[in-house]
Amino acid sequence: MARPERHIVIDVGNTAVKLGVFSGDELVAVEHTVVDELVDRVARLATEGCTAAMASTVVDLSEDVRNALHALPIALTWLGSNTPLPFVNLYRTPETLGPDRLAAVAGAMVLCPDRDVLVIDAGTCIKHEWLTADGHYHGGNIAPGLSMRFRSLHDYTARLPLIGADRQWADIGVDTHTAMQAGVVGGIGYEMNGIIHRLSAAHPHLQVIVTGGDADTLMPLLDGPAIHAPHLVLLGLHHILSKEQRTSNK
Repeated sequence: MARPERHIVIDVGNTAVKLGVFSGDELVAVEHTVVDELVDRVARLATEGCTAAMASTVVDLSEDVRNALHALPIALTWLGSNTPLPFVNLYRTPETLGPDRLAAVAGAMVLCPDRDVLVIDAGTCIKHEWLTADGHYHGGNIAPGLSMRFRSLHDYTARLPLIGADRQWADIGVDTHTAMQAGVVGGIGYEMNGIIHRLSAAHPHLQVIVTGGDADTLMPLLDGPAIHAPHLVLLGLHHILSKEQRTSNK
């Protein structure tokens, strides 16, 4: 039996870089790194039998990094607005749409085919992506993420401290610390549930998928069930890459 092809997918986010290795359709390895080490990490994986790669970045990588990646012995594709997608993109300005958002939607199609899906990506920003069962991506929302909200309270006031999310919080704060917890964490909870309730009114079988670095903190705030998919963007990148390769091989 022939060995399945091995592919690399690269997700360069605002605060972290994640690499995934797929053997066929199975995610067999996940690595976390930084931009300064990205080329060396991909070079090592390229020597381990990986034949193709797809990358998504939401930051401006230097020309040196891009040139070094393209010099590696592996076929590298960058996900962008001109990349063929497995869904219909109804976003009015596709050239401004972050590739990580495209990949998250593609990953949702893999996890929940033929379903109405709301993706909540709880990272540096909190993004909500709306995909209907007919394979149409309708767009989404972008809001400040958990750490960004706490940071803004500290940076734009004279006396509020810089804090992070507690494991437990009350609906109403009784001091400055708990008031900030209730406002930030509780506010995000109301925000997520409000969007879910609005979409569920018209789509009662809505499936919610949560991903991103703050997923563990925010999922308990949801009123209903949700799928936790920590590698959703990697899954979507692989799905897009696989479809692109199948098309080119015809």
